[in-house]
Formats: sequence, C-alpha cells, structure tokens
Amino acid sequence: MEIFPKYKSLEKAKNNWWIEKILPDHSKTFVLIVISFCFGIWLIGYIIALSSDVIEGVEFEYSNPGSDYLHDHEWQYQPFYLAVHFVILRMFGVVYTRNFEGTICLLKAKPEDISQHTRWVFGHVSNIGAFLAAAGFIYYDYSAMLDEGFGALTSLDLLIMLVWGLERIILGYVICLMFGTVFLIWKLLRSYHYSAPADVVLMEKRWRPFTQFAMEASSLVLLFALVDVAYLYYAGFWLADFLAFMVLIFLVTASFLVSTWIIKSDLREEVEEQLMKFYEELEAAKKGVSSLDPKIPKTDTRWLAANMDLILAFLKIDYLEDQFHTMAASDAKLLVLRMLIPILGIIPKLLQEVGFEIF
Repeated sequence: MEIFPKYKSLEKAKNNWWIEKILPDHSKTFVLIVISFCFGIWLIGYIIALSSDVIEGVEFEYSNPGSDYLHDHEWQYQPFYLAVHFVILRMFGVVYTRNFEGTICLLKAKPEDISQHTRWVFGHVSNIGAFLAAAGFIYYDYSAMLDEGFGALTSLDLLIMLVWGLERIILGYVICLMFGTVFLIWKLLRSYHYSAPADVVLMEKRWRPFTQFAMEASSLVLLFALVDVAYLYYAGFWLADFLAFMVLIFLVTASFLVSTWIIKSDLREEVEEQLMKFYEELEAAKKGVSSLDPKIPKTDTRWLAANMDLILAFLKIDYLEDQFHTMAASDAKLLVLRMLIPILGIIPKLLQEVGFEIF
C-alpha cells in the first residue's frame, strides 16, 4: 500500500494560473528559481533586520537584530515552507491535468470536448477564485499581526505578511481545484456516456481516473500537512495555518466521497439493467437444469453444460453486485489513513495550545 506518491517530473502542466505563468516550465529551472526566490525573500528580511528601522513609533522587535533574526524560528523555516507551497501547486497542476487527459478514452467524448469543460478550472476563473478563497486567511493574518504589533506593522511584519499572502493564494488555487474537479466530474458524467458497458467499467475499474483526482490529491495534502505540522511545532502555533491544512484535509476527503457518489449514481441505472439481464439468464439456466431428465448421469455433457450456465449466471450477478457496492472501498481506507497521520500528529500541539498539559 503506497502512502506517498512518486513523481518523476515537475514539468509545468497546461494552465493559465498567473503564478505558474511566472514560474519556468522545466523541472530543473523551476526548482532553481523557487529556491532562489525563497532564499531572496529571507535575505531581504535579513537586510531589513540589520537596518533596525522604526515605523510609526513601534520599536523593532529584536534587541540584537542580526543575531535574533538568524535564530528566529519563523524565518528559519519560512523559505522552506514557501518553497513547498510552490512545489505543491506545480504537483497539483500536473496531477489534475494528467487525470483529466486520462478520462478522454473512458467517455464517448473528443479531447476538445473535455478541454472545453476543464478550461475554466485551469484558467482565469481559478485566478479570481484563488484570491477569493485566500481572502479570509489573509484578513485573519493581518488582524492577528496588528494585534501583536500594537496597531502598527514594521517593515519585517509587512514582508512576512507578503509571504503569508502568497502562500494563502497558492492554497486558494488548490481549494478551487478541488471544488472545480467535483463539479467537472458531475458535468462530464452527465454530458457523456462511458465507452464500455457497466460490467466492463466495474471489472476494469474504468471509473478510477475520476476518483484518482482525490487519491493523488490526498497524497499531496499528506505531504503538505506533514510540513505544516512541523511548521506549527517549530515556528509556533498559528491558527490560520492550522485551519489551512484542516480545510485541505476536509476538502480532499469530501471531494473523494462526492466523486464516488456521483460515479455510483451515474452507473446505478445501467448496473440495475445489466443485473436484470443476468437474472433472466439465471432463470433460463434454472429452467434448463429442471428440464433435464433426472436419469442423465452427472458426467453427461448436457448436465454439465446446463449447470455451468447456472453457475456462470450466479457468478455474473455476484461479481457485478460486489464490484458496484465495494467500489473505491480500498481507496477510501487508504485516504482515511493518509488524512489521519497529520491529524494525529497535530493533536498534542493543539491540546497544549488550549492549556491541556500532556506531560
């Protein structure tokens, strides 16, 4: 059972997200630019710390600016934390694009038909949605920072607000992607039929690309959540960051459940029709067996053929019902396991924050 995903490349997927337009397409260049940018932000913060400026009468928060900045856990962790956000966004783009491309052969649809439906998820609507989704987190960060800064912000506060804002916007893209994908799965399955009968769809698990969005997203959310939990332990508990990864865990779980429900609802009618045919085959096989001469030996080919038809009809019914009712059950268990790992990791820290002493 694979907990963590394997990604061979960070090549850019096709989308019009404004952050991805700024970042390079190729993996090596992408990693280089992201590391340089995140280190550059940290370096700007260090320069500001050394300047020891005062804004609106608020004294600088460090008594020994250079040394204290270097030992500040927030700024020690933040370059890595920001880089993880960029990598997670790129991975989400790759995963979702690849899975949407995989749905083309499953449905009676042309590539351009699928692209027409997916365009807005990877286009300018997501750009707007990302800002809207991030707005609440950004507002909380700003309000909490003002409270801590006694009503005014230093240059270093403004810089960390900028970094947090960028991280919230990246989170906003991920949120839009999860909401958009569930809607698109519903839209595609309403607009197009499967290219194979229901029993083939179930037997060959052709429905899986539609739930694979959530499964691969859950592995990415697990990676991000573990980094987030480490951040909350190392840099200090911040409610917005805790809520951010809890929102992701809730959304990826909800998207899997809703997607599975949509797929099962779409297949239900066809499965019931196919089961009716199988039950008719079963009744015909029963009549065939009952019509045999009781004196015919069990080694006779007529007896064997009639009973084989009966057994085959039973197996068809049992297999189809089992495949339909247990659809995505193993995936659901794996998803729950992935989501429980970071939740269990953050519980001690959460209890400590509310005043409960564990030790």
